[in-house]
Amino acid sequence: FSFPENVVEGSQRAHVTVIGDILGPSINGLEDLLQMPYGCGEQNMIRFAPNIYILQYMTAVNQVTEEMKAKAMSYMIQGYQRELTYHRTDGSFSAFGNSDSSGSTWLSAFVLRCFLQAEEFIYIDEAVLNNVTSW
Repeated sequence: FSFPENVVEGSQRAHVTVIGDILGPSINGLEDLLQMPYGCGEQNMIRFAPNIYILQYMTAVNQVTEEMKAKAMSYMIQGYQRELTYHRTDGSFSAFGNSDSSGSTWLSAFVLRCFLQAEEFIYIDEAVLNNVTSW
C-alpha cells in the first residue's frame, strides 16, 4: 500500500480489519439500533421488531453483553405492552385498536410473527397468540 504523494506529512494512517462473517462489519454499533417502541400499532412494531433481530443475531455470534440484553428485553417488554393496547376485541391488531373500523391483516400477521420470535426473550401471553391466529 502506498499513500498519494501529496498527503499531509504525518497524517498517514491505515486500518485493516479481518472478520470471518459477512455481517461482521455491521456489529460495531449494532446496539445503537436498539430503540424504544412507541407510536401507533404500526409504528410501535416497526421499532419493536429490530430489537428481536439484533438480540437474536448478537446471541448467535456470542457478542451479546448483559447490558445489551437487558436493554433489548426492556424495550421489547414495553413495546409488547404498548402493542396490546392495539389488540382488538375480535383478536386482530390495528393501528389504533378498537377505534379503527376493522383489524389489519398485515399488521396482525406481523405482530404474530414478531411475538412468536420474541417469546425466546420475553413473556408473551399464549391467549394473545391464539386470538390473533384464530382471527
